[in-house]
Amino acid sequence: MSLWSRIKLKAVTTIASGIGLTDPRLYQYFGAGPSYAGEAVGVEASLNIDTVWACVRLIASTISTLPMQTFEKLPDGRGNQVRDIPLYYLLHDQPNADMSAATFWTAMTACLLLWGNGYAYIDRRKDNSVISLTPLLPNKVSVHIEKDGSLKYAYADGQRREDFTEKQIFHIRGFSLDGRIGMSPISQARETLGIAVAAEKSAGSFFRNGMRPSMVLKAPNFLSDTQRERFGSEWMEKFTGSINSGKIPLVEGGWGLDQITMKPEDAQLLATRAWSVEQICRWYGVAPVMVGHMEKTTAWGTGLEQMNLWFLTYGLRPILRSIEQEITRAIMTPAQRIAYYCEFNVEGLLRTDSLGRANVMKIMVDTGINTPNEMRAKNNDPPIEGGDKLTMASGRLPLDKLGEMPPPTLPPPDPVKDQPAASSAGA
Repeated sequence: MSLWSRIKLKAVTTIASGIGLTDPRLYQYFGAGPSYAGEAVGVEASLNIDTVWACVRLIASTISTLPMQTFEKLPDGRGNQVRDIPLYYLLHDQPNADMSAATFWTAMTACLLLWGNGYAYIDRRKDNSVISLTPLLPNKVSVHIEKDGSLKYAYADGQRREDFTEKQIFHIRGFSLDGRIGMSPISQARETLGIAVAAEKSAGSFFRNGMRPSMVLKAPNFLSDTQRERFGSEWMEKFTGSINSGKIPLVEGGWGLDQITMKPEDAQLLATRAWSVEQICRWYGVAPVMVGHMEKTTAWGTGLEQMNLWFLTYGLRPILRSIEQEITRAIMTPAQRIAYYCEFNVEGLLRTDSLGRANVMKIMVDTGINTPNEMRAKNNDPPIEGGDKLTMASGRLPLDKLGEMPPPTLPPPDPVKDQPAASSAGA
């Protein structure tokens, strides 16, 4: 083993104390992991794969559009939304001086989807309340498990190194087997991604070589150095590359041209690339049609609403729940945990079907479940006078008035019927 290999092994052993050397999570410290396809797969290489980029961007950007709301816990178990506390401003508007909330949640979610962990430094006041949250790149963060079971975090960017305790780090974990460190989707999916990278390179080589199968030229005799240089300058420039596709070479003087490889359609290159799209989407729980893969399904008609509901339930909800609970655990003070809780508002994802949404809102009001003003608030409409009472569809009566007999209504007077009869003439 070379000296450099020994130093590297020692460094990894020190950084990942408590993690086995065969654990795929170690690949994040190398930047890439091996694959059977012969391609080194890391985060940067994976983001060059369009499907990985599309899946990560879709999930991260969607979560960033969901408002993070803060609720005060009421004695009856309900929550009352509050906006006049610093915690709401921190999570909903601006987690730090350099980022909006949308930018912050996009970065945190993207790190979670690529490295399996999202880290942010927590800057606190003397009373333990949070001033700001600053994202940290996971490939620069190492986690050490102390003897007492607590976690110690170290951040190194090449110029400085800082150590942090659990109370100083907001740590969102992805799928995990030990509950302490999330497993990197890129490392776990390196075989699938390796095939995708190899297929992209094969396609690039196919176009670079003029979109033709590899050929071999047979010379009638051995060539001199001058003849070889002339062949390289004339033949290769004229008949290779996608721009020269379709040109027909003239072979003379006893030379021969033979095909030595299979045709691209026989190798099913396009089918392999399509298969890679579906495989990568499976790793991220995203329907292929949501990243533009329209080969087998479409996103038109009534199926769009159901697809969005499926995406919210199985793709986003586990991530949202992890973030919400980690906010309670790591960001809130003990007093805040008793009084408040935070939730993402997913109402915006359910607005795709306007008619269906209108029918649901009508039913909620007509059955006395929600007030008209509560439904108007979901559409950001101003409240109306008298809209804070629960009503039923029967006459739109308040619930406390149900069962009371309405006052009798007299029919309007009939001017013809009520007119006195005229005296008979000559009576």
